[in-house]
Amino acid sequence: MTVFEPGEGGRAAHTDWTVAERFGTLAALLRCAIHTGRTHQIRVHLKSLGHVLLGDSVYGFKPGTRFPPVPRVMLHAERLRFAHPTTGKALDLRASPPADFSDLLTKLRALAVNHT
Repeated sequence: MTVFEPGEGGRAAHTDWTVAERFGTLAALLRCAIHTGRTHQIRVHLKSLGHVLLGDSVYGFKPGTRFPPVPRVMLHAERLRFAHPTTGKALDLRASPPADFSDLLTKLRALAVNHT
């Protein structure tokens, strides 16, 4: 699971992203839209840009004193849209961030005051 240059093989993958919130120089909350659904797509694309998901030690996150404890890979699917595999009916599912995700955001906001 890596980023390939054109002509090197591999399968195409497309991710759009925007910064939803910055936490000083510590981190940022991104909204990502994946268009192709490759394995680890968001993780691979962010790493290729020099960024890593908090808690994602497989793709380069190293815990340290800059961050509060990170309980897991901080990736959350807020919205999923797809066709039901049997009926073909359009499904639009939404989920609020779980408590550990929201708690970490609160801690990052507090720390960001000192890291702008």
